[in-house]
Amino acid sequence: MHNSIEQDADIVMILYEKNQSKNKLNNYKILDVNLCKNRNGPIGSCELFFSLKNTEFKDIDISNNFNLIDEIYIN
Repeated sequence: MHNSIEQDADIVMILYEKNQSKNKLNNYKILDVNLCKNRNGPIGSCELFFSLKNTEFKDIDISNNFNLIDEIYIN
């Protein structure tokens, strides 16, 4: 019974908060998304911005998010 979720699932993803100590403003977090199981395709990982204010995930697009990156990594 304890393995049934993993056996029945087509996709298993794990979210991990990255750089917890560098996030000073707590408006955004950077998350690692690890696709551990994908029955119908490849596995892999990526990074996403998570907006706490809006409760939404966003792609990290370095060219369009310099201000957002500066906001997260203020020393």
